[in-house]
Amino acid sequence: MSSPDQSAARTASGTDEKEEPMPDFKRLLIPITILGLVWVNATAPWANDDPDRARRLRERGDRIEEQLDRKGDRRERKLDRKGDKIERRLDRKAEHIEHKAEHAAERAREAGKPAKADKIEDRAKRRVRDLERKGDKIDRKLDLRGKRQNRKLDRAGDRAQHKADQRADRAARKKEE
Repeated sequence: MSSPDQSAARTASGTDEKEEPMPDFKRLLIPITILGLVWVNATAPWANDDPDRARRLRERGDRIEEQLDRKGDRRERKLDRKGDKIERRLDRKAEHIEHKAEHAAERAREAGKPAKADKIEDRAKRRVRDLERKGDKIDRKLDLRGKRQNRKLDRAGDRAQHKADQRADRAARKKEE
């Protein structure tokens, strides 16, 4: 039995009757045990005893490289489709310009103004030529973008393959030891 003075002193100091301070070794016991188990598991002979590890790592690198190649091809096809779509739109626009110019030139000739008709036709040809140039420029731009993306993915695939090969070699060397 403790006196009221002692219990007041305990509550003032922050310790309670039920709570005893844990010794240092007991407090560190759990983390030390976990570290020990991790160390034993990592250094145990069975930890790296996978005979197919090197082969699996190489296959994984091949798989990643193939996936990236397919991704690059998909992106290139997508950009080709986009370029074709733009090309079709510009072709329709050019046909429309030519058609309008034909009718306008025909009306000008009927009105007795052949110079104006020639001027209309020349302007239409110039606009069609400009549209063709614009289409070619867009097509080149998309083509370059596709090639750039494909190169980037190829490099990423090569990097993944190289990394997998290095890991496989390391696993093979570890197995030999």
